[in-house]
Amino acid sequence: MGTKHPIEEKRYFIPMPEMIVFHEHVMDTYDLGLCGTICYAAGGTGKTTAIAYSSNKVVEDLGDDAPAVLVSILGEGISYQPKALLCELTKFWPDFGTLKSNVTLERMKDAVIAYLSEAGVKHNNEILMYIDEAQSMSTENLTVLMYISNILRFNKISITYILVGQMSLKYLRNAMIGKKGEYEHIIRRFMNTEHEVHGLNGYNDIYCFFKGHDIIRYNDLTYTGYFFPNGFAKGKLLADEAQVFYDVLKEESGLEEIPEMTMFEITTIIRHVFIHGKRSKKEWPDKEDWRCVVKKLDFGHKLRERASMEEIEAPDELFKKLKQNNTKKKKASNKKGA
Repeated sequence: MGTKHPIEEKRYFIPMPEMIVFHEHVMDTYDLGLCGTICYAAGGTGKTTAIAYSSNKVVEDLGDDAPAVLVSILGEGISYQPKALLCELTKFWPDFGTLKSNVTLERMKDAVIAYLSEAGVKHNNEILMYIDEAQSMSTENLTVLMYISNILRFNKISITYILVGQMSLKYLRNAMIGKKGEYEHIIRRFMNTEHEVHGLNGYNDIYCFFKGHDIIRYNDLTYTGYFFPNGFAKGKLLADEAQVFYDVLKEESGLEEIPEMTMFEITTIIRHVFIHGKRSKKEWPDKEDWRCVVKKLDFGHKLRERASMEEIEAPDELFKKLKQNNTKKKKASNKKGA
């Protein structure tokens, strides 16, 4: 059996403008010497893919001047105690080994600091650490990261944390701000700046994503050419199908403007059309192929729901209006009393 194509194995990504924007935010945070930043997005938007792109790009662009780059992926939806956090944090670090849960927290911290110190010394005394699914972290966890940062800085090694998570990471920050200074030290250290990662928004993003399949190669064939060799040989491009696909989305959803879509949703649709085309030995996908998968996923309904949610005012705006209305009622009541 031959090796499967990255699309068939669900392990591919197309570099998108939003990934570049995310990477620029990471580099700004690093270049400014900040200790950390938070980046958040809805689930499936492509946060983990953006991390993979950015972490590789740092090493590629900076070469010998690059910091030690580490990526940690926390288990989703779990609130960690400090010991559990350190076990998760180090799970994917190269040559680190495994922390045993029966070891004391102090010994765990010592092991982590020793590893980071060695990595930092080898890379210009600088470390850049991405932590994915960071919304799972508690204030205790962040305090542990702060301790590690302080010890490293004492040893003249700087570390920058890129905390990446779902929208609840933003809500955690807002909740901390509301505690009147209780968590000010954490906000200043890790959450002084923020960035929202977006999915695909509008026709231009879809066109750009489709076009990537006509350019990126695997085994000397573009992604489009691999799945539709006959059509591609005749000069057909997936980028030319972007308008067809966008029209299908509008027809199936009944919307004139299509709301933001996640990277996961788009890759799922394209993967289905590509694999079906390869199996049926079809020369080129037609409009009904796109419509078929959109219907199978009930995607038109999902887009309608999403559009209706976008029309609902944000809680902050509603709160302001309620406050204004209450103020007006009080003024009216006072006038009557007078």
